[in-house]
Amino acid sequence: MSQHAAEFMDRFFQLFFSSFLTNIAVGVLCGLIGLFIVLRRMIFVSAALSQVAGAGLAMAFFIGAVLAPHEGAPPPPVRIDEQMDVGPVEKDTEEIRDILEEEFPDIGVEDEDEDEDKEENKALPGGTKGDARNDDTSLKQKNPNADKREKQKTSVASNINQESKRALSGSSRENKQKKSKAHLVEIPAAFLAILVTILVSLLLAKRATTTKQEQTKEETVVGVLFILGSALALVFAVKADKAAHEIQDVLFGVAVLVPKEQQQLVAIMGIIVLAAYILMFKDFTFVSFDPTAAIVSGFPIGWANAVLFILIAVVIAVCTRAVGAMPVFALTVLPATAALLLHDRIVPAAFTAAVLGGVSAGAGYFITGLWELPVGPCIALAATVPLIGAAFYRRCCRWAMTKKDRKSAAAVHGSAK
Repeated sequence: MSQHAAEFMDRFFQLFFSSFLTNIAVGVLCGLIGLFIVLRRMIFVSAALSQVAGAGLAMAFFIGAVLAPHEGAPPPPVRIDEQMDVGPVEKDTEEIRDILEEEFPDIGVEDEDEDEDKEENKALPGGTKGDARNDDTSLKQKNPNADKREKQKTSVASNINQESKRALSGSSRENKQKKSKAHLVEIPAAFLAILVTILVSLLLAKRATTTKQEQTKEETVVGVLFILGSALALVFAVKADKAAHEIQDVLFGVAVLVPKEQQQLVAIMGIIVLAAYILMFKDFTFVSFDPTAAIVSGFPIGWANAVLFILIAVVIAVCTRAVGAMPVFALTVLPATAALLLHDRIVPAAFTAAVLGGVSAGAGYFITGLWELPVGPCIALAATVPLIGAAFYRRCCRWAMTKKDRKSAAAVHGSAK
């Protein structure tokens, strides 16, 4: 096992486990929603909505970068020596000496005046150390500037401490303001992506309820949305230069760690989507399998389509923000296609699509950690494996049925003779 894989395994439960579970939740949601995307033969709608969601995120980052207040030039530093009644050379020398004494107390930084005092002490008759201590009063009388220098040192040191505390408190306040600004921009980013994706999905839902004579070809509309979403995402990514790398992570799905806010958003929206999905599963199945019969029977097909497309938009927008556009497109198409190849009934197919989506997302994330690869392509490749297996199984079943039919036909032909 390589060093990177060993580090990943050591830190998996401490650092990566929550992101791993989020990827599995994304796979389950995309698998369930993708079942109706594949049934309605609108596979590239998920790709277009993923790009639209990416464009909404990039637009949010761009708006945040434009509306964020620009930081002005820092105020000029306060010169402490302006508050001191000393000469310019003495001011700087005293300040530097005091700073050195505070930072390096072991280094004996002495004053030139103190050296002169020591020389005078040595020149005094009987100038021993004890006599020097006893004669402090007489030395101060001979050196009246000593008290002044001591007071100046104390005032300089206190001013330096005050300025450093102000700088530290100012920097901490600036950091808190930046974090709050980032939080204020981050939360609308996901909701703006959801809003834009819902609006586009409602447009598609409305077109899905019109007749073939009244609507433009759906493939053309989806292609236009895909191109516009991709172009706008790249343009906004360039303009929002501070968040360009994050937008690239969203578009291509290369981020390993999912932020805690996105994990919570996926969990909350996942519960809401699952509840609506279970409650309206029969309605979604009816309008997806036989829309003509639904229209003839007077079923509210427009309302059912609107709810279905809103769920698709919410899942794609939230999951795109969490793991990226590429894995979301793969997880909405490949597991559902494999499930429909394995089952002829809709309920087992939905359960299988959810399981395959979760397993594919989890396996792709684990492979990423072991071999240090990008997450999005690994998830897409992992989702391809069950599709290949399901296609092979379906082929074998058809071959077996064909062989059985040939044998029965031959038996019938032989008995007829």
